[in-house]
Parts: sequence; structure tokens; C-alpha cells
Amino acid sequence: MAKAIPFAPLRYNLDHVSSLAEVVAPAECGACEDAINRLYKRHPANVVRVIANRSEPGDEANDRFERATEFIEQWVSEGVLRRDDSDAIYAFRQRIANGEPSDETFGWIVGLRIDDLLPADMPVGDVDDLRWIEATEVATVPVVAACTDADGSVFDAASAALRAGEDAAESAEIEIGDLGVIAHSQVRVDDPETVRAVCEAVRSGTIRLQTRQHPLAAAVKFRDHLAESVGELPEDHPANYVLAMLVGGKRGAAVAALSAEDAGEFEAEFGDRQSRQAEASGGIGGGLPGPVPLAGCIFYPVVAPFRFDANIASS
Repeated sequence: MAKAIPFAPLRYNLDHVSSLAEVVAPAECGACEDAINRLYKRHPANVVRVIANRSEPGDEANDRFERATEFIEQWVSEGVLRRDDSDAIYAFRQRIANGEPSDETFGWIVGLRIDDLLPADMPVGDVDDLRWIEATEVATVPVVAACTDADGSVFDAASAALRAGEDAAESAEIEIGDLGVIAHSQVRVDDPETVRAVCEAVRSGTIRLQTRQHPLAAAVKFRDHLAESVGELPEDHPANYVLAMLVGGKRGAAVAALSAEDAGEFEAEFGDRQSRQAEASGGIGGGLPGPVPLAGCIFYPVVAPFRFDANIASS
């Protein structure tokens, strides 16, 4: 059984950020220096400053990581980032921009219990992935997990939430990178009945990790290091969970429909780590995996309360 939970993240405040497309970043942008520089120029609050803060002249070993923390604290104090008032789960959809309605995949952004996801061949992980989490105490890059949904109780609810959000003009559209290949929508769902029903349905299904193993490895190490320093963590401690995109057992048609040319442009834009990841997980669509995780849609707290909440309150 897998346990999914709602949570109260930090999210970009659209009263301060006119478009989420300006502030999110492809999860693998750290592999490409040119992409990092372009994302820096795109917006002064682009999440690249948190997930791949670039080195500056005269930097010492930890300066990049300390700057990432300072950026989050600054954005919170300025109101660019705002913490949700209550726990929720987040319906998302990805589709080919200007494509057919069937060319889409959708699911939920939730917290998933780490121990329910661990594969037998857990990778060592990137040391920097752990250092970003330790410095900022938030996770912004989700893992991707597939969930069986025999009766449609998990993903039919996501589709309904997206339709309702669009009717209420609450869906935030994002287009990945500079290509306009994949459009993303996201809707917050805090209705207790829906949240409970989705989480219970996930518990009765089968969860399988699809991609993004390295953020999971970093989450495991962070949890274990935290437990070593403070003692055994309670079951509901956020460090026992990982930010996850929960999708159906089959990848969506949106990603399968991508052409080799599209995938080649994406690789040139953001480096080749994404295509290597796809190859390792049975890539499709010319090497582009699906769904495509974006950093910055959700800032998931790995400790509670946020360390910087107290800093701002006392300043």
C-alpha cells in the first residue's frame, strides 16, 4: 500500500508574477550552462536560482547553496512566494500545445511516502541534489510515479478538477522552456471529500516509480540525516514523504506524440540528461519522457515549519 498526503506548499503568487512560464524551469536544466543563463535572464525570481544557482567569482564551497536559501527567503518576504493556508493536492495536465484534446496526460501532485517508492536498485544520487535540499529545506523537483486506477477513482477526479478550475479561470497555463511544445495546467484541490477519496484510492492501488530517481535518493538521504540529528521522525513528518507527480499506468498521448525533431530541440535547449533519463526508463517520443516534471510549480517543505518563516517573523 502506498500513502499519499495533501500538504501546504509555497507557491508563486500570481499577483506578483504575471506568468508562471517566466519562473518555472525544466527539472534537468542544471546540465546546461547556456540554459541556466537564459533562465536567469527570464525573470529575477526564476526557480533556477534555487535548483541550479550558478557560481559567482570568489565563491567558496557553500556559497551557491546559501544564495539559494537567501533567494527563497527574499521571495517570501516580498510576497513573490506565498504559503498555502491549508493542505491540498494539485491536479495537473500536460498536453501538446495546440494539439488535439486526446493528446494529453493528467494526474496529481501529492506527497508520497518515501518507503513506498524505494526501488530495489536505488541509485546513489547526485550530491548536489541533497545539498540543495539541506540548504533550502524545500523540494521543488518532483519524482514521477505511476498508479493503477482500475475504477477511475484517482484520475477521473483529476480530470474533473481541471475542468472545474478552467470554468472558474483558476487554471495556470505553463509552456515548457522556449519551445511551446508542452502546455501545463495546474489546479489546487482542497475539498476534504475529494482529497480523502483520492488518497484512499492511491492506497488501494499499486505505485511504481517511473522516472526522477535521483531526487528520491536525495530525499532518502535528507530524511536519514535528519533522523540521525534529531532522533526518530514521527510518521507524519514531511521528510518521510517526497514531492511526486502521480500519473496513470500508461504514459499520456501528449508525450508519445512528440516528434524526434521536437525532442532534438528540447535536448539542444536543456542538455542531454533528460534524454538519458528517458532511455533508462524506456523513453518514447524520440527520447523525451512523460510526463515532463517542472521545477518551481510547487515548493514542498521537507521540514515543518519552514525554517525561514521564523526568520521573517522575527525580522
